[in-house]
Amino acid sequence: TIEAVPTRLVIRDLHGRTVKVLYEGLPAPGVHRLVFEAGSLVSGTYLCELRSGSNILRRRMQVMK
Repeated sequence: TIEAVPTRLVIRDLHGRTVKVLYEGLPAPGVHRLVFEAGSLVSGTYLCELRSGSNILRRRMQVMK
């Protein structure tokens, strides 16, 4: 069986500081979707970091206004 594990999705600046926490909790197993409104961020490069259990996935993203 698939179990829920602690999951955290955050946006970080390039210095590693957390800019915004998008999700923190124990999601039910399955596919999930989240809409992120970047209107409060200044233009630049950010890191999107997903931590789920012992797994970490990071992706670079560009915000342009």
